[in-house]
Amino acid sequence: VTRARAMIGKEAVIKQKEDLLQIADYEQLTGLYNRSGMKKRISQCDSSHSFLAMGVIDDFKLINDNYGHICGDHILRELAELMRSKLDPNIFICRWGGEEFVFLFHDIREQDALQQLQDFCHWMNHTEFQYGEQKIPVTMTFGICCHQRLSLDELINKADQLLYQGKQKGKHTVVSG
Repeated sequence: VTRARAMIGKEAVIKQKEDLLQIADYEQLTGLYNRSGMKKRISQCDSSHSFLAMGVIDDFKLINDNYGHICGDHILRELAELMRSKLDPNIFICRWGGEEFVFLFHDIREQDALQQLQDFCHWMNHTEFQYGEQKIPVTMTFGICCHQRLSLDELINKADQLLYQGKQKGKHTVVSG
């Protein structure tokens, strides 16, 4: 009986530890990695075949302003699910904040990473998100750069600069550098 109680207690501790790791590494609304989870993942990647992309939902403020923040949350959850289903499952996807997402491609060629983001943009161009009776078109703009042994902050800054170039070019595009 004592041994059985010890095993049950051990299983409960393991389950609690798994739950805490889930909370520590994943963002609550979307179920995607959070910044802490992304930092752990990027530290484990071989920088020579890794790429980091930052993507932002175009005109997300207008979605919130026109349809409300509950709709905005709905869009974020649905988009996260679509990212998981449409993009390679080996890509680490993080909700960086607000409508910003970070994608870590590892052990991949640059052209393949670019193609996946371009395909995702093309797919989004033909998709409308349903919220109640409303059909809401959603697009994203991406900036992607090579890891090159840069710190996470340097990578985010570089990808963010590329993303803003894409926004200046009219949005709904992928810019690499």
